[in-house]
Amino acid sequence: MKIPPTISCSHATTILLLLLFSSTVLKAQVGDESEPKLHDSWVSAGLVWSFLDLGGTIPLPVDGPSTGVECGSFRDGTGDLLGPRIGFRHLLSNRIGVEASIELLFGSTRMSFPCLEEAGIRNVDGEVVPAVTEFVRDQERTDITITLGGSYYLVAGLFLELGLSASSLARSTISLSEQIVSPASATFVDGGGQTRAVIGSTGPDEAGMWSFGGVAGAGYELKAGSRFLVIPRVAVAWSSMPSEGTADHRLSVGVSGAYTFDLRPRSSSSPLEPAEE
Repeated sequence: MKIPPTISCSHATTILLLLLFSSTVLKAQVGDESEPKLHDSWVSAGLVWSFLDLGGTIPLPVDGPSTGVECGSFRDGTGDLLGPRIGFRHLLSNRIGVEASIELLFGSTRMSFPCLEEAGIRNVDGEVVPAVTEFVRDQERTDITITLGGSYYLVAGLFLELGLSASSLARSTISLSEQIVSPASATFVDGGGQTRAVIGSTGPDEAGMWSFGGVAGAGYELKAGSRFLVIPRVAVAWSSMPSEGTADHRLSVGVSGAYTFDLRPRSSSSPLEPAEE
């Protein structure tokens, strides 16, 4: 899967602020008559595409074949994941709801670590010289994320959501390589050219470890009949793994189909208006 350019958390925040501003303008135009006239619950299933911005520090990711290699522990990386999302929401009133969701995402990430290698690099004149190299850590992964939170409807169909999340790697496959950054014309003395695979410890693969964080998002419910909805959604999430010193951010976009139903019987005193049949 292609690694996209880094998408910062500020971009996602800008999107959410634009949605909030638009909904405020819309609410001012339509007034309070546009209350969500739905059944009190729905279950949904759909697809999510997530862009990762990886940061923080982790231990040196390699016991490489070279000697005299000094690498920084700061990691800088990106990634993208794609997979299904299943959700449930129950409305406590016309505007407030509680929800839960689970995501199973498949994809890849790439992290890089700047290094200074004192030996093992040969310049164009055949001399062994120090060089700046970079260790690249590619990871094929499967993520499981569970989220619990709440939602608030600004106008009919348009909602904001806020919640807490827990994520774990169900699968992790890691490969390492080293490439020369400077001097550009140098090669490795072992004949590996300017890039070579690295055999050794891959560092913590994080498989089975949990990270915890939060998520904020917005979405819109498009009616597709008396009981069905189509829901586009955008969200930004942040999580940390204290044991590894990492802090990751994620921008997710997706679309789901939802089936609405009543979890509790309707009554004349119910704040929800009767649903269409």
